[in-house]
Amino acid sequence: MAFTTKRRKSKRIGYKFVLIQGMLMAGLLLLNGALVRAFMLANQPVSDIRINQAIQFIVPLLMIFAQLWIYDFLTSTTIDKD
Repeated sequence: MAFTTKRRKSKRIGYKFVLIQGMLMAGLLLLNGALVRAFMLANQPVSDIRINQAIQFIVPLLMIFAQLWIYDFLTSTTIDKD
């Protein structure tokens, strides 16, 4: 006899999820941008202003990607198929 597992309804659908995710990304973008800007002003790692601006644009986006990946990894549930 095969045991079946009940699938839980996904919480990742609907307008509420999209709204919360959008607000989360906007907040993280503000926080990450402020952190990168503070680091760049304090240390001046690069003297060229174009490279400085590129770093200030790209690094917060990469940080959001990493933060959401970690969040997804920690909150994902796995079903054992024994």
